[in-house]
Amino acid sequence: IGLGQMGRGMAAALARAPEISRVLVYDASPAAMESVMGPDSLKPSRSVTQMAASHPAAIVLSLPAGVSFDVVSEIAESTRGSTGGLSVIDTSTTSADEAQRKQQLLEQAGIQFVDAPVSGLPERAESGHLSAFCGGRLPSESSAAGTALRALCRADGIYHVGEQCGQGQLAKALNNVLYNISIAAMAEQLPLAAAMGLDPEVMAAAVSSSSGQSFGWDRWAGEVLSHRFESGEDGYPMGEAHKDWVTLEAGARGAGKTLGPVVRAARGVYEQTLTTVPGAAHMHKGAMTLAVSYTHLRAHETPEHLVCRLLLEKKKKTIHNTSKHNPH
Repeated sequence: IGLGQMGRGMAAALARAPEISRVLVYDASPAAMESVMGPDSLKPSRSVTQMAASHPAAIVLSLPAGVSFDVVSEIAESTRGSTGGLSVIDTSTTSADEAQRKQQLLEQAGIQFVDAPVSGLPERAESGHLSAFCGGRLPSESSAAGTALRALCRADGIYHVGEQCGQGQLAKALNNVLYNISIAAMAEQLPLAAAMGLDPEVMAAAVSSSSGQSFGWDRWAGEVLSHRFESGEDGYPMGEAHKDWVTLEAGARGAGKTLGPVVRAARGVYEQTLTTVPGAAHMHKGAMTLAVSYTHLRAHETPEHLVCRLLLEKKKKTIHNTSKHNPH
């Protein structure tokens, strides 16, 4: 259930698994349903209720945080008294508190809940090479839930991070915040490189093959240099991803801890971007570059124009210097 950026690929990976004989799919969006109707092993379902009532061995969720609890409630109501060992695997990114509420609701209906948010790009979802952060009881390898998880994840990609339901969500939030920190660092250092007269394109390549390399740098530096900030197919919109900071802060508070200075600083850059850059909520995280400046803005100049100006000025200087040394 849920055929968005990740769900489409996950459905394809499940359909290819030889141990799985039938995969039902459902999304509230007709366009999303149409996008996966190709493989014969994918069968459309008309609703959550119809899918839950068809006696599946397991249901995999890949849903936005705002709707996933309602879907779980519908599953519990539709299958009450006739679950037959059903398991619900929640690969969505929500919060620890929500995961625990889902578990309580489903267990009252006799359904096993698996807290297993996943990480990986859409292409890794389709190839079955995701990573899953599992909290609470891990399904056995021979169970339907275990089979589904193995079809979605690489061989060593199922991580049992804690004994309590919800700890999978905490682990996923921590992972995502580390990713955010790497992008915030890129957002500061790439404009600084241009301001200091370094070639930003050469620096992007040099860092990617040196000790400063990070997944965030590799994924978004090129997009920033090309002035592309739309979230696209594999960039989660900043507005929707803000929940990771909130989840991690709540987890730290529950452990009697506070977020450290590095996390607080990166969160400041992230939230500054959301409040000062028009449309940032719908951009990918590389848009944090637009909120960072090492020079004064010119009159009526937006942060986006500043970043573009710094990069273009450096390119013009390079061309001019080349012309001086090679007049003919």
